[in-house]
Amino acid sequence: VKMRPPKETQGFTVGQSKVLEKYGVTIIGVKSPGMYFVYADADTRISPNDLIIASGHSELLERFAARP
Repeated sequence: VKMRPPKETQGFTVGQSKVLEKYGVTIIGVKSPGMYFVYADADTRISPNDLIIASGHSELLERFAARP
């Protein structure tokens, strides 16, 4: 799923946000405005204007995407 990051992930790295542990969703990549897509790792920082690529079971992705 390509989506805007929920507020609770903004300003944090993928590792700090603990998305996998909390929601069962994996952030695969991040695209910042004007930059190329990069594969995400634990040290990839997520900004409010980024697009993220997330993977997981459809129900878990829907729950994660519904976060403000």
